[in-house]
Amino acid sequence: MATTLLTPNRGHHALFRALEELDGLEKQEAELLLQCPLTPSLTSIVTGEDYSSPRQAVGTLEALCQSIPRRVCQHPFKRNDIVWVCRTCQADETCVLCHNC
Repeated sequence: MATTLLTPNRGHHALFRALEELDGLEKQEAELLLQCPLTPSLTSIVTGEDYSSPRQAVGTLEALCQSIPRRVCQHPFKRNDIVWVCRTCQADETCVLCHNC
């Protein structure tokens, strides 16, 4: 197994390529969720209501997620997102707040 040394420039480009691929995968995942025949059934189990389409079930789940406050927002950061850093309670460089929080 060969190990490749990434220079800062090559590492930077590799990171951006990986972020672009991840963005594409997120779109595919959302589309699969809307096409999945199990989505209405599983959402019915959670909410106790009947749904005629996956799109309607996903809409209900998204509305529920927005109405319930979470301690950690779990925002997936993308390129050029604004992040905020608390210098007094930050454990390391990865501890940040999203712009909305």
